[in-house]
Amino acid sequence: MGSNPPIIFDCDLLSSFAKINRIPLLESLFRGSDLVMSDAVFVEIESVRQHGYNFPEKIKASRIKLTHLKDSEADNLESFIKDPSIHYGEAECLCIAKNRKGILLTNDSVVRKVCEKEGILVLDLKDVLKQICSISLRKFCPSSI
Repeated sequence: MGSNPPIIFDCDLLSSFAKINRIPLLESLFRGSDLVMSDAVFVEIESVRQHGYNFPEKIKASRIKLTHLKDSEADNLESFIKDPSIHYGEAECLCIAKNRKGILLTNDSVVRKVCEKEGILVLDLKDVLKQICSISLRKFCPSSI
């Protein structure tokens, strides 16, 4: 899309916004970036459809696209999945973010610590909500900021 870093979503943060029908906030916040989810995140999100949830449709209808882990990006996968507190989807996201110099959006504190250790840009739910509020305040109260 643009020269901005890609935004890589983990399952928890992405499904949180989908469940409350607020994916457009993410699309607006990261307007100039490619928005992607890994194969494993896609599988995890699609698996809840079997339990009657319909929020995967909201993700499918958004501009968040599926991306595949390239062979060259898989080098770090094994080291990430050795940590039992990191799920496979999170490990894929870590590899993609690290190799594509992207920003990983996660709400997992362990993954955040790994990102900080590995030099991967990371935002959690609190960071995203702060950005949304900051933009909203500037939009509605430009003279007070």
